[in-house]
Amino acid sequence: MVTWTGNDINQTLSNTTSVTLYDCRDLASGYLECIAVRMGSEFACGWCGGSCEVMQECSNTFITEGINPPAPVINSFTPMSGPVEGGTAITLRGTDFGGTFIDVQNSILTLGGVACTPLITGYIPWHQFVCETTHFLTEGSKDFSLTIDSRVAIVNGGSFTTVDPTVSSVTPTFGPMAGGTKVVVRGSALNVGNQEDTRVSLEVSESNYVCKIS
Repeated sequence: MVTWTGNDINQTLSNTTSVTLYDCRDLASGYLECIAVRMGSEFACGWCGGSCEVMQECSNTFITEGINPPAPVINSFTPMSGPVEGGTAITLRGTDFGGTFIDVQNSILTLGGVACTPLITGYIPWHQFVCETTHFLTEGSKDFSLTIDSRVAIVNGGSFTTVDPTVSSVTPTFGPMAGGTKVVVRGSALNVGNQEDTRVSLEVSESNYVCKIS
């Protein structure tokens, strides 16, 4: 959006002209977001055949109220896998998720039939939110199911895969008490989930020492 204010040199300063330039597609990409942008604002946007437009550019039905809104769409999510124990924070991206976090919080969200809890961290109105997985009973592909205000989401992002990471070896098996030893952990499915969610710790007697992952 660009706002321009100018004065005709032959006019007094009281005859100021203001022009506001905006692109509805830049303001909103989803149906409900487009309607929300229009309501209570100076933007004359509306939904037109799959995109947010001004009436003059619309050759289709021009919708200005949220009547029969389309389903939310999940276009992508990261990471694509996580441990069966749960605890993975998954970031979902798409359209028409909800204008406030309450919309997402009150949604019905499952992953392979297991609840995925929405988190306010990382929430972007309409376009993105984060959910945290809970314990899964099995490994394998899990499909998202999301319902917001009775609208069942369309999922284009594929399936989430749950795995059971295992450790086969740790080298070296000793090091100085002062620390600084680089420990190599080998196993299977160790690259699942988010790296920031991964912890490697050494248990000595009743103490627990967290290793820095590099």
